[in-house]
Amino acid sequence: MVSIRVYGRLQKTVYDETQCGEERLRFLYETMAGGFLFRTIFARRWYSRLSAIKDGGHYSLNKIRSFIGQFDVDMSQYLDESLFPMRASLPE
Repeated sequence: MVSIRVYGRLQKTVYDETQCGEERLRFLYETMAGGFLFRTIFARRWYSRLSAIKDGGHYSLNKIRSFIGQFDVDMSQYLDESLFPMRASLPE
């Protein structure tokens, strides 16, 4: 994982923030091979539909849990269970 320097307006400080998937984005947008893959596969309607099927449902909950744990996301600042039923199955 790669971190970037970010200016926090509320804290008025500069800090390092880890970016999820930054290496893959750099590959897709900054290399010829990545650009070819992006244009021929990832920018296609069929790939978008396949990703939507794959990422829907309970499989995505596991990915969300992993992301929350990896990036130490404070879930108390997000919607409660009554408004967002999936929220009840995520870690605190």
